[in-house]
Amino acid sequence: MAGALALVSPAAPANATPLATATFSGHATSSVLQSTVATCSVLQCTSLDVTVNADLGPTTAGVSRNASAATASNLLAKITGFPAIDVQTLSASAPPPQTVGPTTLIAIPAAPVLDVKALTGLATASWPEVGTCPAATVPASLGSVTTAAAAIVPTAGDRSPPTLIQTSAATTQSSTTLVSAGGPVGTDTRAVQAQATNTLSSVDLFGGADLPTGFTIDIAAPTTLTATATGVAGTSGVVFTPGAVTVEGPGSSPTVSVAPGATFTLPPTSSGLVTITGSIKVNQLAASSNTGTAVSADASLLTISLIASNRGAEVAAFTLAVAPLHVDATSPKDGIQCATAPTPPPTTVTPPTTPPIPSGAPQTGAGGTAGLQEGALIALGLVLLVSGAGAGSMAYRRRRTGHAA
Repeated sequence: MAGALALVSPAAPANATPLATATFSGHATSSVLQSTVATCSVLQCTSLDVTVNADLGPTTAGVSRNASAATASNLLAKITGFPAIDVQTLSASAPPPQTVGPTTLIAIPAAPVLDVKALTGLATASWPEVGTCPAATVPASLGSVTTAAAAIVPTAGDRSPPTLIQTSAATTQSSTTLVSAGGPVGTDTRAVQAQATNTLSSVDLFGGADLPTGFTIDIAAPTTLTATATGVAGTSGVVFTPGAVTVEGPGSSPTVSVAPGATFTLPPTSSGLVTITGSIKVNQLAASSNTGTAVSADASLLTISLIASNRGAEVAAFTLAVAPLHVDATSPKDGIQCATAPTPPPTTVTPPTTPPIPSGAPQTGAGGTAGLQEGALIALGLVLLVSGAGAGSMAYRRRRTGHAA
């Protein structure tokens, strides 16, 4: 459902802890977006008294010794003063391995917070059995949600434009993997890796750049956050790979590249009696830590902030975190010893069976050759060549090439 999962292989630690006694963990969470809407419960208000927080397409993945689990949901919402939204979650746990989905999730008709008409979820956990690690190239757990376009469409009369924000389709994915960390010959040393990914490719504001007052945010590539704990400070770490961001304005406005850490300020936009101001911030890595045995990080690609005012009075505030991601991983010192490769049995070579030597008196001249019948001196057969007459004879013993006589 998502793009190819990228596994980051760390350098090999030296003395790993056996799986049977190793304490470790990995967690990843990701959402398509997190929406916070503060608005008024009445047309004329002096403060924003209704707040709605919602995560679209949240996924989780976790792993620990002898266990893995994943979830995929349509929505996780904390709602105050707003009709309830149905929440559906797929869950998988192992051992034994379990896969739930792909399954169509409940749609989200929840304007003005979110409006999403189609979602698909998948949860899979692959820990095979107690005492045995999953394959190093297969996620121990993976949660994934793919959504159609999501829209924030305020329904407040003439106070807001009909479509405030609309996203592209997207897939968000969380996974944990016990990746190979090399190790001595005959061993299977692992590191704990947690990864969160979001493939959102565009966000339209006020209808998008095709409209006179619209803007389109383009995201060039998926955004990925990875934490790897090897048990060694020098090889553990966090990798944040954000998609490059550009903002396209209406008409002939130039397309602007917005670097991580920079903010693009939107010009005021009016619709009826409502004026909207706002900004687009491209985020850097929010926070991270790395002790070698414990690694964690949080990030989101974008923060979009919009404020709607009616005749100077604030009537709504929208905050949108695009591609919110979290990862953490812990490992014992020098990693996890999943298994010791079995010692191969010694290689033996069975020589071919020696053909029997004909019985009876040897066919010779005057000299006897009975000693030539010893099997240790013959591999494929015995050929006697006799020449001369009476005075003597000559015998040739031929040995098969490549076998000891």
